[in-house]
Amino acid sequence: MYYCLSFYPQLGQESAEAIREVRDRYDPTAPYFEPHIAVVFPTHERIGKQRLIDHIQNVLSNWKPFEIQLGGLDMRPNHWLLLGLQRGQAEFKKLYKEFHTGILAGADPDKYTPHLSLGLFVKEGVAHNWFEPQESDRDEKRYQEALPLANSLPLSEVIVVDSFILGAIPDTVIEWTRGRLINIPDEAEETIIHEFIL
Repeated sequence: MYYCLSFYPQLGQESAEAIREVRDRYDPTAPYFEPHIAVVFPTHERIGKQRLIDHIQNVLSNWKPFEIQLGGLDMRPNHWLLLGLQRGQAEFKKLYKEFHTGILAGADPDKYTPHLSLGLFVKEGVAHNWFEPQESDRDEKRYQEALPLANSLPLSEVIVVDSFILGAIPDTVIEWTRGRLINIPDEAEETIIHEFIL
């Protein structure tokens, strides 16, 4: 089992439906994970649940709610199409840096870009390897099909970041991200462990 910490934005009906339409078509994780912005990526359970909760709570004790606005597309080398932040990026980067101290030390905060995933574009029958992507595996046709839809997302609303969810995901999800499984496993759903309120 792995733990991850994310913000789940409360979206207005129009933007929620538009993002859902894109994700339902192009994101294989959409049936299992609601739209979210991860700030602690999957961390093995050996870290200890209570130690992790205490660490997160300690970091968040110095934070108050802040505002963000979604915007800007980014096609990553690992074939994920990401929706970035027009507003609130600095706050998320600062949070990421603060979280990755102490028991979570070791991550490079300069490599973190807060985002909401919209789709994965690998060819059918190809195992997705998040960490060692192959250029030849990219499904350019589906990506070009998705781009107009993603570019037309209604993203003007301001969203308040006032809580984070610590979730647990099965080991098999990580196996899928490492290219050991062709399809995301049916038991991929996240279990909520703890909610942190700012």
